Amino acid sequence: MRLEQRLQRLSQDITPSGAIKSRIFDRIEQRIGAPEVLRMAAKEMTPRAAVRDRVWDKVAQVVTQSPVAFLDRVRGALLPPVELSKDLWQSFILPRLQPQQVAARSYRGIAWVTAVAILIVTVRVSPSLFFAAPTAAESAVTLLPTRGAVTVKIAGVIQEVDQEVALVPGMQIRTGDSEASILLRDDGVIRMDRNTVVTLHDLTERLEPAPEILPTLTLEQGRIWVQGLVPATLRGITLATAEGHITVNEGSVSLAREDLLTVEVYNRTATLLREDRETRLITGDRIQLWAGSVPLIRHIPLSAYDDSWVSQNIGRDAVHRKDIAQQQQDRKVARAGILPTSKLYAVKRAAEAVDVMLTFDGRTRVEKQIAYAGVRLDEAAALIEEGAVEAVEAPLQEYRRALVALAGESTDGTEAQFLLQQAVSEDSAEIAAASVGDNNYLLKKTVLEAYSELPGQDGEIIEAALLVDGLSTLAEAAEAGDQMQVTGAWDALEPYLKAIEENPELAEAVEAKALLKRFALAVQDTEGFDPDLIAASEEFLPEEPVTVVAHLTDEQVLAIASNIKERIFTQYRMPQSRSNVLLAELRKLKGNADEGRILRALYHAMPEDTELRVPVRRSITQLKWSVVAGEEGDSL
Repeated sequence: MRLEQRLQRLSQDITPSGAIKSRIFDRIEQRIGAPEVLRMAAKEMTPRAAVRDRVWDKVAQVVTQSPVAFLDRVRGALLPPVELSKDLWQSFILPRLQPQQVAARSYRGIAWVTAVAILIVTVRVSPSLFFAAPTAAESAVTLLPTRGAVTVKIAGVIQEVDQEVALVPGMQIRTGDSEASILLRDDGVIRMDRNTVVTLHDLTERLEPAPEILPTLTLEQGRIWVQGLVPATLRGITLATAEGHITVNEGSVSLAREDLLTVEVYNRTATLLREDRETRLITGDRIQLWAGSVPLIRHIPLSAYDDSWVSQNIGRDAVHRKDIAQQQQDRKVARAGILPTSKLYAVKRAAEAVDVMLTFDGRTRVEKQIAYAGVRLDEAAALIEEGAVEAVEAPLQEYRRALVALAGESTDGTEAQFLLQQAVSEDSAEIAAASVGDNNYLLKKTVLEAYSELPGQDGEIIEAALLVDGLSTLAEAAEAGDQMQVTGAWDALEPYLKAIEENPELAEAVEAKALLKRFALAVQDTEGFDPDLIAASEEFLPEEPVTVVAHLTDEQVLAIASNIKERIFTQYRMPQSRSNVLLAELRKLKGNADEGRILRALYHAMPEDTELRVPVRRSITQLKWSVVAGEEGDSL
């Protein structure tokens, strides 16, 4: 047998079978206990904390060691000894040096070019060195329960909340025996009374005019108070109801909805949109609506101001407005960056100029110029905060000049004008809460005046709006008994009253007269005001109502009703003509001391089978509600 065959047989004899291998490996695995062994090995191999700290200390010393020592060693190795260097210089280099005539050169131009290049690179790469990072207002609309828990419903899920929460469109908010406030960022606040239900809709920021009505929320039932702080150039806060839409920009309005809707304007204005028809309401106006009614504006009775709902909310409005004004001021101060009182201000302005110069896209260039004009407003706010009143005028004037210059450069139209209008509207929104007497009201005045100087704007309207803004503050201060603020505001506003006297057709003129009436009543009812101021306010007091006693007899009332009926049915044949004549006769009866008696007689005089009884009945209902509202009127 050959050796190879023997070795093969020996290999087969000593090779264990598969079953034997499996048994052997099972025994080895049981004795080794791999998981425990590995854990023990890992534990033994993990260094202790002290050892790890010593190792990292040594690594840190190597890593953080300065390369200076290494470079010094390299330099020493490459340089010849001092004696050899001296010999080389004296023997070989110095004898070969020959003097040469060189023309004198000025390096000033090169220095300026180098400086400008460094400035350009610095501005383009690191603008944050000169300009403060922009800050943004809190973007969430929040619900703040002020008394008790409030129920919030969305997507069929109902949850009770007793702390501030963020709101989203589609939520339904219900107060039972509780109260709550909806904070609309800087735009205003909506306060909900007990047993009130609202549904939220549009909660986006108001940074543009309104191309269409976008309801902020729907008042399902109950009572709410709306304080708006939105400039008239932007879309306002719109409350939707079954009876119509009420929009508030700047003002305070109470809405109560049960069997009918009652809208009362306690400050500034509101707009009612009903059946595509707008009705402007001003301070002191009240309107009540129900299905099929015709809007009829009445005055809020003086007793309404004593109601706790009204007096509480008027006080809260003043506090909320001051809080928002301070927040807006703080944001502008935070964005101001380097101020004109700083030695680095020239560098900041140079950086702005270079940034604009290196912007070649037309739209982007205009946007940057407008943005840098807005920086002047921020600087003015910061200067006011620091008390540097004498330095405030310069940045404000520069803001106006920059916007007017941009408007003049873009006389051909559209894009630049749009950007300017948008920028000024946003600037006005950022300081809308400022009132006459506040430190930052000067900024608001500057923005509105700059807006009036833009192409297509009426300066008289802006001047009247500023006057109304001041009169609103004046009336609020008089009602609060703040004699010092009233005296200062009156002295500042008195010259501007001529704008209203000379332009009585302006919409703001009606609002101004209502505010003056409110101011006069507050001054007359409060002790301690200056006698000259009291005397000056007397001309704005409302005229004493003249009480007219009904003097028609029953026979005369019946005769008037019969004559109206005769004119309608004798002289006209067509139904539409008869209806038009009846409506004209009903308008003639407005204000008549015996209006109710004549309407009732006319209603009974009309044939029962005619539709002409409907407008007569409607007029009777309107007169009834005007009497219920507390107005002077004929009894029914």
